[in-house]
Amino acid sequence: MTPKAIASRLYYKNNYQKELARSRRYKKNHPEKILDIRYDYMNRIEGYMKERYNGMKFTAKQKNVPFLFENFDQYMNHWNAQYQRWGMWCPGCHPTHLMTMLRRRGGSGDKRKMIGTNISNDQLISSAGYSLRNHWFVCWDYNNRKRNFKISDTKNFLKIVKERKLEE
Repeated sequence: MTPKAIASRLYYKNNYQKELARSRRYKKNHPEKILDIRYDYMNRIEGYMKERYNGMKFTAKQKNVPFLFENFDQYMNHWNAQYQRWGMWCPGCHPTHLMTMLRRRGGSGDKRKMIGTNISNDQLISSAGYSLRNHWFVCWDYNNRKRNFKISDTKNFLKIVKERKLEE
């Protein structure tokens, strides 16, 4: 580590509360700039997938189901394996939907507007929690309509369950 980096870490360690207050003031005084930075970050794969990963951890905790991904890298490896097989096609409604990773600007407060083709985390068997075998990436539309499946949706779902040898 360079002497400059060491000095910087030492400064922030000794002035943590001061820097925290400065950061809060900046965010309060520059909300549009903060939204722009967040928008740019969320439209990159690292930012988008990190938000999906953290959301999945939160959901697992709220639903009190197992969360068996060791870390974000394992999650990204899982995504890369699915991407190698399916590309950006949704495996649930393949070949009708390409999955995307887009964020719309939501106006004041950056309110989210759902984009149906966005990548969504899904559990094949909801009571089994989140694991490599029980998790797949589908489009938000597919995940949202699981209670009212089309015949083609059901066929694709059962194909994946059979392939992964999942049982309840």
